[in-house]
This record gives sequence, C-alpha cells and structure tokens, in this order.
Amino acid sequence: MKKNTKIFICCTEQSGENITYNICKRLEKYNYQIDGVGGNLSEKYFTNKYYDISIFKSLGLLEIILSIPKFIKIINFLLLKILKNNYDLVILIDSPDFNYQLAKKLKKNKFNNKIIQIVAPTVWAWRESRAKKFSLVYDEIFHLYNFLILIHKHHQQYIF
Repeated sequence: MKKNTKIFICCTEQSGENITYNICKRLEKYNYQIDGVGGNLSEKYFTNKYYDISIFKSLGLLEIILSIPKFIKIINFLLLKILKNNYDLVILIDSPDFNYQLAKKLKKNKFNNKIIQIVAPTVWAWRESRAKKFSLVYDEIFHLYNFLILIHKHHQQYIF
C-alpha cells in the first residue's frame, strides 16, 4: 500500500518521546509516512529520521547559548524539509521555544497545512503574552493537565 498521507513530527526532548512513540504506534495501522525528529522508541516508525533527540541535550546556560547557532541551523534545515515535502500535518511535541520558532517560520513561508503543538507551553504569570503568540502559529494546542483549561478560560480571547 502506498503511503499517501505524510506527517512530520518534531520531538526534541526525552520527556516527549513517550508521546511521540504512542502517536506513531497508533498511526501505524493507517500506513502514514512519518518523518521527523525523535528518539530510539519512535524511530522504527519513521520513514526519514532527520535528527535524534540526543543532539538537543544542553546542560548549562553557557552550553545552551553556545548551541543557539546549531539550533538555528537545525530549524532552517527542518523548515526546508517540511516545505519541500509539503507534509499534510506537522506535529510538534513539547520543546516550546524550539518548536515555536519552527512553526513561526513555517507560517511566514506560507505553509498552509495543519500545525499542532502537543504539551501546551506555559502561559501564566510572567509569560502570559505567549498565549496570543502561540495562537497565531498553531492550528491546535493540546495540553496534558486539566489545570491548563482554567488558564484558557481566563484568557478566552486566546482559546486554542
């Protein structure tokens, strides 16, 4: 059977790898083409694995700062792959700072297919303005814990 529907998944953290694995496992019966970034558990479901989550480990502030050029290069590479392959769905898991930059560039480059974020980024207190920013680039945002629903109700103009 030919794989007609193409899905791109980006998971750069071990904490999201179980989510990625479970999504891929459930999608397996539909014979979708799944490409992207993931770990050891999910890689058996990927047709094209562009990066392993192991390259995203950054321990200290200095290491993170020194890694910024590498992450920008990765985002640009993934952007080109997604645009070239015109994936039907882009699923971004956790890693809100990395994935937001990728989603924002996709929208800027007129990517019109669905982009969803799984594991809603924090938006309360000092990062409250993130809700509006995220609503502009994601078609759907899924959360893990019910307390986030209260935050969405508080910011009704930004419900995802």
